[in-house]
Amino acid sequence: MNIVEPIRQKRDLKRIERVLKKQNLRDLLLFTVGTNCGLRFT
Repeated sequence: MNIVEPIRQKRDLKRIERVLKKQNLRDLLLFTVGTNCGLRFT
């Protein structure tokens, strides 16, 4: 099983948002909702 580390730096989040904004607004929306809702899965 692979281990995934959380994104901890705000600048990394901004970079991802910039790329998603250029590619697909739907994916940007899903990413933004996912990062802002604070849900954790175990």
